[in-house]
Amino acid sequence: MNPLTGVLRAVMDLLFPPACEVCGAVGDIGLCDDCLAQTPLVQPPSCAQCGIPFDPAAARPPQVCDLCRSDPPHFDAARAYGLHTGPLRTAVVAYKFKGRMGLADYLAGLMARRVDLEAGSEWPVPYSQADAIVPLPLHPTRRRWRGFDQAGLLAVRLGTLMQKPVGQRWLCRRRQTAPQIGLTPTQRAENVRGAFTVAEPEQVAGKRLILVDDVLTTGATARDAARALKSAQAAAVYLLTVSIAPPDWHPAAQHLERQG
Repeated sequence: MNPLTGVLRAVMDLLFPPACEVCGAVGDIGLCDDCLAQTPLVQPPSCAQCGIPFDPAAARPPQVCDLCRSDPPHFDAARAYGLHTGPLRTAVVAYKFKGRMGLADYLAGLMARRVDLEAGSEWPVPYSQADAIVPLPLHPTRRRWRGFDQAGLLAVRLGTLMQKPVGQRWLCRRRQTAPQIGLTPTQRAENVRGAFTVAEPEQVAGKRLILVDDVLTTGATARDAARALKSAQAAAVYLLTVSIAPPDWHPAAQHLERQG
């Protein structure tokens, strides 16, 4: 680090000390331990394919959810750190929609924790064996409006933590799509159909890839992005997100305003 950068950071921390995004407790950027503890961690029983949690009260949950069984996604598996509710949702929304880019390191750290947790899970996803990381990109127009590409920044931070290369330009959006918020699952799928293409197929062919995004809701966007990567002969696509929308059986699903 440049010495001047270190001094400026120390001064900024003194004037504006890092604090919890939810309760304001002074500490590190992100969530304090108490607020993070209020976030439901995604854990078994869950779908081996998309990672959505099953109702633990259900008798003998299936290995794969009904949606993945009837309409298998193009990605090989998907996992998220926690449910998109409570303090975690607050942090993700602040990062994605309020320009809190400083949260990227913290959120990427949660994704890295999910990777570590996979080693002891029931249906482990081999993230550690992946060859590279690919962010789920924004269209250039949307990126200019937002000011940054949230998945791209997460991918870079995760690449540093996992010591893996990041293919920032391998996958791109060939057309701008309408915001997914407020659309039904069917409308979401139609909205993003054919929206992605691989700009550098020679970089993708034969590789096992980690596809990175912030939130998994219906999975329509990730499905189409994975389709493009598989069409370019990617050997495997493993989706990894910070959070996943609560399933219908979960109490949080009744209060969640689903975000993109």
